[in-house]
Amino acid sequence: MNLPLLSRMENKLNKPYFLFRPTQVVRRLALPLHQRRLTGEFDHIRLPWGLPLRFRARDKSGLCYARRGVFDLPVCEALWRLSDPGELALDVGANIGQMTSALSAAVGPTGRVISFEPHPEIFALLHDNVARWNGAGDTGAIELRHLGLASSCGTAQLGMSEAFESNAGTASMCADDERIVRTVDVPIRRLDDELGEACVGVMKLDVEGYELEVLRGAPKALAEHRIRDIVFEEFGEAPTPVSELLQSSGYEVYSLDQTLLGPMMEPARADWRRRSTEDPSYLATADPERARDRMQRRGWAVLGRGPYGGR
Repeated sequence: MNLPLLSRMENKLNKPYFLFRPTQVVRRLALPLHQRRLTGEFDHIRLPWGLPLRFRARDKSGLCYARRGVFDLPVCEALWRLSDPGELALDVGANIGQMTSALSAAVGPTGRVISFEPHPEIFALLHDNVARWNGAGDTGAIELRHLGLASSCGTAQLGMSEAFESNAGTASMCADDERIVRTVDVPIRRLDDELGEACVGVMKLDVEGYELEVLRGAPKALAEHRIRDIVFEEFGEAPTPVSELLQSSGYEVYSLDQTLLGPMMEPARADWRRRSTEDPSYLATADPERARDRMQRRGWAVLGRGPYGGR
C-alpha cells in the first residue's frame, strides 16, 4: 500500500472523540437536521468535561464543536494532563474560552486561570461563556484580561482578514500580514509585568503567529522557569525562532499529536509526520520527565476515558 493512501486512511480512522464518547456519534448524525433548525448566529454545546459553551454556529471552530464536541483535542488533552489541582494556569489567546474552561476544570476549585483575549467581539463572547462557569463548585476561578501580550507595553493594531468572518481565530497582531483588511486598536502588556512573581503550572499560547513577541515579553519568567509547561501553536518546521528561544531558556520542546488511542508527544524535529489533521502544536516544558510520564499513558482524559479522567 502506498504511503499517501495509508496516511489518508489513518486520518479517516483517527477520530477518538467518536470512539471514546459514543454519544457524539448520535449528535454528529443529527447535525444536518439541527443546523437546518438553527435560526440565529449562535449555537451551544456541553463540553465533554461538563461545562456549557456558546459559539458562532458558522465559524470554523464552531463546526468542530458541533461535529466533534471538542476543538483541537491534542491541546485540550495536554492542558488537562499537565495541570495539577490548585495551580495557576494561563490561556493566552483565549478566543471564546474552550481551553480556559478545560484549564479551569483541571486546576479545580483551589486553582485559578487568567485568560487574555484582545479582540472586543470575541472577548464579549468569552465573557458570556465564563459568566456561566464562574462559581461552579468543581472549577477554578477565572480572571479575564481584555488585552494582548507582547514584548512591550502600549497599543497595537489587531488585524483581521476576510477569513475572520468564517474563522474568528484568525485575528492577528502580525503587522506584515498582507491579508489584513481591517484593524482595531488594542492594549498590549508584557507577560512579565502581568505575572509579577507568580508561578504558573501550564500556559496555552495561540496568538496566530505572534507567539515569539509574547515570549519576548517574559524573559524573567522563562529564565526562572516560573512557567513550567507551555503548549503553543507553531506552523513552521522545527527548529523555529519560538522553539529556539524556549530551548535557550532551558525548556525541552516536543511535538504534540493524536492517535486513536491517546495523545503523542515526541521530540520536535523537522521530519515529524503528523498523524492528525489538527493544527501543529508543541509543548515546551521545564520538567520533561514529569511531562513524559503524564503524556505517555493511553486514553483521552478530557473525554472521560483516560488518566485523570475523573477530575
